[in-house]
Amino acid sequence: MKIIIRKILITFIFILLVSTVPCLAKEYLDDELGFKITLPEEWVLVPNPSKAHEVMFIHYNKGYDSYLIIKSSLNRTGSTLDSLSDQEIKDIAYSNFEYLKDNPKFLIENKVIQVHGHKALFFITESTLNNNTPFNRIFSQFTLNDGIYTVSVVTGSSTYDEVLPEIMEMLNTFQPLERKR
Repeated sequence: MKIIIRKILITFIFILLVSTVPCLAKEYLDDELGFKITLPEEWVLVPNPSKAHEVMFIHYNKGYDSYLIIKSSLNRTGSTLDSLSDQEIKDIAYSNFEYLKDNPKFLIENKVIQVHGHKALFFITESTLNNNTPFNRIFSQFTLNDGIYTVSVVTGSSTYDEVLPEIMEMLNTFQPLERKR
């Protein structure tokens, strides 16, 4: 009898310990914005009911150091970036920097990536805040199903090397959903 109780107790303790191990990733699903994405555990949802058509997460690993905003709007034209050449997509990013001549932002990467099997604009900028603190912005825009999605991340230059692979993995897990209307 003692052996059975001991086995039950050990099993109970094992189950308790396993259930308290932190999850390395979590799935976020948003029916209104029409997407599902897997995020590392360091990314925490920031409730913001005043911002329609967007959701915000902060990267919280020993302190706040980055934020991620995902915006969504309806694609009323049905067009996608797939019909454009990679150079035409890159030119979209370049043209935005023509308007920012007085703003000291530097385009450090400009490429086309795939998100859920479709072409996406992807670029990274580097800039400084008023107190000369360097930061990077990672930006991606793509069209899936009936939505136009924008993923924008601002991160300190000191955490950029950690955050960039996480963002690329998040984009690899991005899935469009049928929107609630």
